[in-house]
Amino acid sequence: MKWFSLFVLALCLFSNISLAGTWHEGNGLPQFPSEEAYHADFAKNSAYQSVGKLYMNHGGVWSYGSGVLINSEWVLTAAHLWNYGSDGAPNETRFYINTGYDGEGNEQRVQYNVDAWHINPGWDVNNHDFNYGADLALVHLTQSVADITPAEIYSMDPMNLAPGTALDVEVTLAGYGHGGAGETGIYRPEGGVYVDGQIRKHAGTNMVDQYGTPWASGLFLDFDCGYDSGKSKFGSASPVLGEYLAAHGDSGGGLFYDDGSGDKLAGIFSAIFCWDGIDDSNYGDANRYMYVGDYGDWIEGVSGVPEPATMSLLALGSLAMLRRRRRRAA
Repeated sequence: MKWFSLFVLALCLFSNISLAGTWHEGNGLPQFPSEEAYHADFAKNSAYQSVGKLYMNHGGVWSYGSGVLINSEWVLTAAHLWNYGSDGAPNETRFYINTGYDGEGNEQRVQYNVDAWHINPGWDVNNHDFNYGADLALVHLTQSVADITPAEIYSMDPMNLAPGTALDVEVTLAGYGHGGAGETGIYRPEGGVYVDGQIRKHAGTNMVDQYGTPWASGLFLDFDCGYDSGKSKFGSASPVLGEYLAAHGDSGGGLFYDDGSGDKLAGIFSAIFCWDGIDDSNYGDANRYMYVGDYGDWIEGVSGVPEPATMSLLALGSLAMLRRRRRRAA
């Protein structure tokens, strides 16, 4: 089956923002095309089984993104998917989650229907603000997801750090984003269509460089290439092993942090920031993720998902000093 997606204009204006929402799905964005299989295998780790795909139907036009299961009936995702590229709410939303793989490595997905979207009150659905808007939504499923462990949220408490605070913390990004490589950017197939068999979950590592900027809120990480420090916009210019950046289709996907007791959900992918006018997630581009803890009260109030009893109450920023990991040399 083929799925058509919306064509999205790059909006790298003013603050050099481009949108990272509904697009052709594909293979994520590793440093090199040869690493695609590595990132697909990485995503098979049970720590990321909570990451699924959202399909939205706006008047017969299907668009898609990613989402993270946070309990058996609730999915946390990006608010802009609700009406991105359309005039209003989707007529239908479906959530697909992978329950395993067949002998050829194809995902075995189960469909769940959605009966409600809850948009964070800090997000204006009529004026998408990818600088300061709270780009988060909770999606309710009509039936409970079985046999999949929901993501554990890292913290339900705000970080309370000044914008621009350096973090330098290694994380894992997981979602159903567009394929490509760091040198060339995303790959757009002729006609803008992928067949369903080409679409699978990928995951990779990067460093959260800082919390907020003078012109935007959230967690920020860039795509370092290792040979041109001018392409590095935040933090160190040296990439981690297998450095990876989220791309179109990853919106709503998860940022996971290992706090010493396993990977926890710390962020939701919102947008790509670019400085070359092209929103293709190539070297020099950056990702904005919403820090989940900044919206803990809202998440708990809507979904009833409580703060994990075993969670450390230390902020991600303070743990950064204790758990820095060595980057790959340039």
